[in-house]
Amino acid sequence: MLNSVYGSNLSRPERRFSRHLIGDLTFAFHQSQTRQKTFLDRNITRILDHHQKLREVKPTSGNPARPSTAATQRSGRSSAKEASTGSVAAGDALWERLSATEGPSKAPAVPSTMPRPSHSSLQNGETLQAQRKTRRSIRGLSGRVYEEADAELTLDLNNIRKKLNFKTNTVDEGQRPSKRQKCETVKCQCYLTIWDNRDGYATAPLVSKSEYCYVTTRETEYSGSFVDLELDKAFTVRASELKVSVQEKNEHVFALIDKYFLELKIIPCRTDSRWPPIPLLGKSDGDHFAPDIKRNGAELLQGSVAARYTHLPQAPESDTPLSVFFLHEGRTYRTKYGLQVSSIWQKSGSGSIAARRPRNGIDLDSFRSPEQKALASPGVNEANTAIRPKRDTNGIGSTNGTKNDTNGVQAPSPSNPPEVCYNLCSNVDQKFRYATVKGYRCPLCAVWKTSKLDRLIFHLSTMHSKYIFQVQKPQRDPVSKDLTHIQIKVDRAPQVKKEEHLLQIDWQAPPEPFNLPAYSEGVRDWVGSPSLKKHASEDTTTSTLVSSRQQLSSQFPSARDVPGFRQPKRKRFRAIQLQSQYADAEPVYTSVSHRPVSPSEDPRSETDEDIDNEWQIELHMERLDLVSKRQGWTDHERELSKRWNRHRMEERLEHSRYLPNSMVRFVRKHHRWLKNGNDELLQAFFGLLERLKESSVIDDDVVSDVNTLIFQDSPPPEPAAKGKQSVQNSVAERESPRARRTRRGGSVLGTPRGEPSRPRITPVMDSPDHVQARSTLARPFTCGHCSKPVTRATKEAVWCADPECKSPRVMYHRRCAKEQQGLGSQKGRKDMAEIGQASAVDTTRRPAFGGAAAKHEPDLTNWSCQSCTRRQNERIREQELAVSAAAAAAVREIAMS
Repeated sequence: MLNSVYGSNLSRPERRFSRHLIGDLTFAFHQSQTRQKTFLDRNITRILDHHQKLREVKPTSGNPARPSTAATQRSGRSSAKEASTGSVAAGDALWERLSATEGPSKAPAVPSTMPRPSHSSLQNGETLQAQRKTRRSIRGLSGRVYEEADAELTLDLNNIRKKLNFKTNTVDEGQRPSKRQKCETVKCQCYLTIWDNRDGYATAPLVSKSEYCYVTTRETEYSGSFVDLELDKAFTVRASELKVSVQEKNEHVFALIDKYFLELKIIPCRTDSRWPPIPLLGKSDGDHFAPDIKRNGAELLQGSVAARYTHLPQAPESDTPLSVFFLHEGRTYRTKYGLQVSSIWQKSGSGSIAARRPRNGIDLDSFRSPEQKALASPGVNEANTAIRPKRDTNGIGSTNGTKNDTNGVQAPSPSNPPEVCYNLCSNVDQKFRYATVKGYRCPLCAVWKTSKLDRLIFHLSTMHSKYIFQVQKPQRDPVSKDLTHIQIKVDRAPQVKKEEHLLQIDWQAPPEPFNLPAYSEGVRDWVGSPSLKKHASEDTTTSTLVSSRQQLSSQFPSARDVPGFRQPKRKRFRAIQLQSQYADAEPVYTSVSHRPVSPSEDPRSETDEDIDNEWQIELHMERLDLVSKRQGWTDHERELSKRWNRHRMEERLEHSRYLPNSMVRFVRKHHRWLKNGNDELLQAFFGLLERLKESSVIDDDVVSDVNTLIFQDSPPPEPAAKGKQSVQNSVAERESPRARRTRRGGSVLGTPRGEPSRPRITPVMDSPDHVQARSTLARPFTCGHCSKPVTRATKEAVWCADPECKSPRVMYHRRCAKEQQGLGSQKGRKDMAEIGQASAVDTTRRPAFGGAAAKHEPDLTNWSCQSCTRRQNERIREQELAVSAAAAAAVREIAMS
């Protein structure tokens, strides 16, 4: 299929790379669903842990380990016999060496790591066989443990097999299934329900619990179907939950009885699963055991496998099968199979039942993740086996590569694992180039993960040798100094000519243990291959990752090194490169389209003209006013929010990495306002700094620099950015004398004659820099209706007189204001734009104030803009509705009285 789709584009390298990568991903996903879990990842993890311990142990004065030579040659029967004898002896020696190295405290975990000698396995087999033939002791039953206050029943499911010869037809753990047999694991929900089975009592269950269960069916040669059951967590029932009301000596007390009904029901989670897992008999009858039990939808669709037990409080025997039935559509189908259950009464907190089971040579803890091990009790060493590994529907557990500490306990995974971003190939399109995963995970392996970066690099370089992985751009948390983001560049490895097949493999192991950090950096001396050369474009190597935290400096520049915001020289220009002041110099580009940018953007040219976003700023200011009224902000919080948001929008919403620079420029711009502010303003401003610091955008150094800038005697001169002086000169040439005087004075335009005074609580652009930025983005003296210039603002302009106006500085033509009120001439009514054009060009026909014609003009002293008029009308409408509602309520009360 891939060849037919990409047949015409096979020559392109990115198509070729995508085809191979998609094939690898598909194969890994298919392998994780269809194949059994492998021991390779676990064995590699244990070997790496063993070498890590050897490196941590101090070198002794004894003789160093002799180098070993492994040779594979063709030999006869005699040489094969000698090799087998030598391997047994070497296994015994290695067993004794590991036991001596790890100490007596770790001896129980060693048998699961390395294979025992043959004679040791025979002894264990004889011991287990002898244990199976012994009768079960009745000491636990005679002791009546369930009568104690803290007693609890632990119940776990083992398997389902034929009831005929139930004690001897169990399947050995070492017996492998047939090659052609497909073992499918079905994820199910297992329900445990216990009722009071006395006549005439309530049908409500005493205990109702559920856990996820994994059902694996395989065919055996002699015993037929064998179903392996595996619970996520064993059921635990306290004795107090089984106590019911019993009448003793004319008194009602809570005690245990001998008539309980226990039911175990297994229902598949998916409707397309292979179900039921066992063959059924043809004879069936109605469900007369529990006909009134409420069933869910999944049970009605596919049916459920059920087993019953009626001899509580005595725990079910492990060698006595519970009869298995299949319930479907109200009928009960009988089977020849029985359910094996492991259960025991014990005191609360005395460990799990799985700890008492005999070991069969496989340590299941080696396949469990750190999260699953953390759920077990830390005081019991073998209690970890009570928690089963959470598996997918295919039965494949998540293999981890975490490292054990010196006490043999696996270190827990970090609470906040870093994000690993894989840059797949430089030739692939940017939309499909990046793949980000949470934690140290492999993008090709579906279930593999680890908690160390060295293990991840080792896995990528050894298991996926077709690709080259280069670690770049690591980022650390400024407080904890932990890794938060890592970029790994992925590219196809160059094709190397295959060497001739060698009949003999000769390799001499070095005396020192394997050094994983050195291997991650490219040193291959230990494995006998040439070391890798570091790539020229690799900004940061792995040695930077393992360096000490004390050598890390602050990632933000000081206030004196923060430049002014850049200004373009012309409207059509290439993308502006940001000035990087950090340890890792990286190209970061911004766009003239006023949108947020990302550090991963490629260099490109912009041909769009510069867009004026002043209308977006004004709209955002209006929204902030509405939010402040809705949430009850104070005047200082509203003013600070509006100034900070306007400042960020005027700086085109730079990337969050450069937000400390933007904060420094904000303090420079509003130094006088912040320094002369009262306690409420300073409290609101420092609250903003605290929120930015909690989100790890700024650090303590930035807060200290900001405090110094605010409370110093005079503000420092702002550093001139590149091209800023030329922009200021060009702006100064376009400004009118009145605007220039206004900018130098630092105040807004005076209120025209006849206009009411407006509150000056929200002056957004009262500083010289604000006026300069406003004059650069939008020219003053522009009508808010027709967007035409107003040449004579004193005689031809009018402002909104509403005190709550969101845009009090926007001026309008008088003719536009009269047209809005409907006071203009109805004959020959012109368009608003034509009226504005006429008022802007032909100004000689308008009479001056105070003339004879001015007396007939309407009074626009209390004129309001469209938005304010709409708000006033809505307020009047609400008042009228309230009055009408009150009147209707009064009439209703009078009528009822």
